[in-house]
Amino acid sequence: MKSLSVCKEIFPYALAVVVFFLVSGCTKPTKPVPVRKIEIVPALEPLLFLKQNEIPNVRDASAKEHRHKVLEGDTLYGIAWRYDLDPEQLARWNKIGNPDLILKAKTLRLTPPHSESVKNLGSISGVNRAVNRSAQWVHPHTASGGRNRQLIGKSVRYRGKVGDIVIAAADGLVVYSGSNLKAYGELIIIKHDDEIMSAYAHNSRRLVMEGERVKIGAEIALMGKSASGESLLHFEIRVRGRPADPSTYLPAL
Repeated sequence: MKSLSVCKEIFPYALAVVVFFLVSGCTKPTKPVPVRKIEIVPALEPLLFLKQNEIPNVRDASAKEHRHKVLEGDTLYGIAWRYDLDPEQLARWNKIGNPDLILKAKTLRLTPPHSESVKNLGSISGVNRAVNRSAQWVHPHTASGGRNRQLIGKSVRYRGKVGDIVIAAADGLVVYSGSNLKAYGELIIIKHDDEIMSAYAHNSRRLVMEGERVKIGAEIALMGKSASGESLLHFEIRVRGRPADPSTYLPAL
């Protein structure tokens, strides 16, 4: 009787095992699902790099007051470049006599005080000013040419190899050497006179520091990659903070 009772307890489990194997044997083996390869295409570079912050319209008399929170590594010239502003006016609006003291400020005003007339602001464009032909300019990347040297909007894109030498396009003072402007990567800005500055973006290595004076053709950086992974140098010229046509300064493209 005891053995019969044990058999009754085991029977349901044994039956379940038999059914499992019968079903497994009748089922056709499933084919592996093919894996679809997705090609990742880099995004196209914009004509001018996207700004990290809203650019205030300083010419609008009714424009509200805009301010920038100063972060470690910020310089007056770097902030002016980010917002397309004239560094001299930015310093005056914030009563900064020495640009090196900028880190002592917590915020900077990006629009003029009400005491400064809008009429005076109209002159900051400076883009259509007569070019100083006495100043000598060269291409900052001499290894590129033809299709690898392209004018896009008011900037020049030089394609090459990572590690290519980047040179100063003209004599000047290095006023920014850093990476606080994320859209430009490792960036160098050179001030050539009271109005004209040039910028060299997406470097893999910066070879000059802020405060250094450089001569035309001096090695200032090594070429790096853009956000899309393309090896290139992004070059701009600005007059009193506003983008200028680089073809009016550089030798023929």
